[in-house]
Amino acid sequence: MQPLFGETSVREQHDRPAVAILGVPSSLGAPAAGMEEAPAVVRSAGLAERLRHAGLEVQDWGDIPVPAPDAPGVGEVRNERALRALAETTRARVGAALDEGLSPLVLGGDHSISLGSVAASAMREPIGILWLDAHGDFNTPATSPSGAVYGMVLAILAGLGPQGLLGLAPPVPGPRIALLGARALDPGERKNLHQAGVAVYTTQAIRALGAEQAAERAIAGLLAAGARRIHVSVDLDALDPSVAPGVWTRAVDGLTLEEMRAILRVAAHTGRVAALDITELLPARDRGGTTTRAALQLIKAALGSKRPVQALDWRATEEWLGSLA
Repeated sequence: MQPLFGETSVREQHDRPAVAILGVPSSLGAPAAGMEEAPAVVRSAGLAERLRHAGLEVQDWGDIPVPAPDAPGVGEVRNERALRALAETTRARVGAALDEGLSPLVLGGDHSISLGSVAASAMREPIGILWLDAHGDFNTPATSPSGAVYGMVLAILAGLGPQGLLGLAPPVPGPRIALLGARALDPGERKNLHQAGVAVYTTQAIRALGAEQAAERAIAGLLAAGARRIHVSVDLDALDPSVAPGVWTRAVDGLTLEEMRAILRVAAHTGRVAALDITELLPARDRGGTTTRAALQLIKAALGSKRPVQALDWRATEEWLGSLA
C-alpha cells in the first residue's frame, strides 16, 4: 500500500519503532466491575512478544494506579471524582511516553480510560480521533440512559458533559472526530453527534464503501479539519459478537476481524498515529480467549505495520512538524 495523504517522515530502518505499553485496569466508568482485569489478560497472552516479533521495540511501563470509587451520590455522574483523578494520572503517564518519542499503547479497562489518554495527545498537537465502537459514547448526563461515563467519553473529549470531567485538554471539535462501526446509538446521542458534526460510519456504510476506503475517507476528513496526528481508540464491541464475545455490551451485525484490521492498517500507513487505546475487554465473558486473541491481532495491525510508523517527537521544531502536514 502506498503512503496516504502525502509522504511522512519515518524512522530509519535500523531504528525500530518503539511502543510503550500502559495498563489502566479500571472499571470506574462502567456499570459494574470486570474490565479492570483486561490489561493483565492481554499481557499474559503474549502481547509484548508478538509486538517484538513484528519488529517493534517494546517497553512495558506497567499499570497506572486506579483510585477507589466515589461514595454514592458524589458528583454529577457516577465516580466523577475518581475518574477525574484517574484521567489526570493517565494523561501525565501517556504524555510522558509521547514526550520520549514513544507510541503509547493504552490497555483498558472500560472506555472511560480514554479521557486521559486522548487528553495527553490533544495537549501536544491538534489531533483527530478515530473512534471504533458499536456505540456513540456521545451521551451527556441529560441524555444518558445509564449515567455511566463510559457512554459519555467521546462527548466529554469534544467539550460536552459533566463539568467535573471537562477541561482535561483542549476540546476536540466534532469535525476532527470520526466514529466507525456504530450501530447501537441512543436517540439523544444520535442528536448530539449530528449537532457536533461528528462523522459517523455505521457498519452498513463501511461495508458499502469497503473497509479501507471508509478508513481513508474518515482520516482524510480529520486531516482536512486540521488534525495533524490521529489518536485511535478501539472498543472491542465494534467487532461482531461472533468474533468478540468477551465485551460488556454486545451489539449484533458488527465488523469482522478483517474489516477492523484493514481500518487499523490504513491508519498505521498514514504514519500519523499518535497513540492507540484498546478497551472494553471483559475477560469473564471471553471463554476460550477469542476476544483476547482478536485484540492482539488488532494491536498488531495498528502498530506492527511493515512500513515503520514514526512516533511524533513532540519536542521537535515547528519547522519539522510543519513538514508532516
